[in-house]
Amino acid sequence: MAHFVLLAPPYAGHLNPTLAIAAALHARGQRATLLHTGAAPAVPEGVATLRLDLPPPGAGPFSPLAPVRLTTRRTASLLRVLPEALGRLQATALVVDQLEPAGALAAAALGIPWISVANALAINREPGVPPPFTAWDWRPGLAARNRNRAGWRVHDLLMRPLSRVIADWARAHGLPIRELDDTFSPLAQLSQLVAGLDFPRSALPAEFHYVGPLRLSPPPPPSVPRRLVFASLGTLQGHRAGLFRDIARAAQDCHADLLIAHGGRLATEEVANLPGRPAVCDFVPQAEVLAGAAALVGHGGMNTVMDALAAGVPAVLVPLAFEQAAIAARVVRAGAGIVVPLGPFRARRLRLALRAVLQDPSYRKAASVLQQEVARAGGAARAADIILHAVAPGALPRTPPGISPLDPTKGLRPLEPIV
Repeated sequence: MAHFVLLAPPYAGHLNPTLAIAAALHARGQRATLLHTGAAPAVPEGVATLRLDLPPPGAGPFSPLAPVRLTTRRTASLLRVLPEALGRLQATALVVDQLEPAGALAAAALGIPWISVANALAINREPGVPPPFTAWDWRPGLAARNRNRAGWRVHDLLMRPLSRVIADWARAHGLPIRELDDTFSPLAQLSQLVAGLDFPRSALPAEFHYVGPLRLSPPPPPSVPRRLVFASLGTLQGHRAGLFRDIARAAQDCHADLLIAHGGRLATEEVANLPGRPAVCDFVPQAEVLAGAAALVGHGGMNTVMDALAAGVPAVLVPLAFEQAAIAARVVRAGAGIVVPLGPFRARRLRLALRAVLQDPSYRKAASVLQQEVARAGGAARAADIILHAVAPGALPRTPPGISPLDPTKGLRPLEPIV
């Protein structure tokens, strides 16, 4: 029996897909342990957890670089405890989110194979694809490639603090890793997207696999008739009462029933001031709700978008942060939705966009095409099969040539017990 250790950023949109992979590995007779850094998450039966004791990330003035600072501090802190954790657990392999480079660094230093998972938008770069922090559409031609290269140069400049941590730690342990791109697995890289939703790619490695949404259970069958509009801004942005008011007004003007899930972030008085009579909840079983929905109004988060497409539901997307604008650009290119930017005339644009996706059958047709591709992609079950094949005996030497395995027991703090 192999022992797979899994690591992802401490956010629901990353942890939940990772837990789906853990459950699929357990169902195939493997041990699975999730490493986490906060309160113990609810895990599927048979999946263990181990808490890593990290110092608080610290607070600083808000700026566009704040996420980079937070990621850099987290990576540096993880590198102080991960080697001991992996050694103590006698990990056979590590399954790590692309956005946790410490996982790949620690695994490489210990001579343990690792698998990369893009729970968010894959950050594999190539000249023909815009960087994932932009709202740029895909375009052919030299001008677009030059634009993309310039965007990647900006990306590299912004990510320089993290790149320094990666390069310094790798150099200290004799690893041929110098930047974030070098931490992607040479064995298997998994993405929650399907190819039909992604921009055209020509330089993905052979070990890259589109597996579709990573979920603990398959999507429910569609229910009919579909009269409901479902609105969600994810687990981090549900406090935006003004945007929810605009969404409620748009649904009212379109004579559509509306269900809002805000993640427990709207106050009672804010809910009471919403136009019309929407149903409002803290949380809902999202996949089940979308199976009976006519449209999604959302922020463009990966998990919400993929759940909508798994149900064949077109979307109106209002990107708010992170890679949401890039995901929304892909939905628009696939013909399965409309983007409404923040700014002037947002309420009017929301109303027109919602009316379009409800009345123009082309949007649902495009979403249905992607729904069929999602159904064929395989999800967590296929991801587990790919992982098991990738780390089969002989797939990778436990210690890369010319590298002495790191002693995981020296000078590291004690860990919390395994649950």
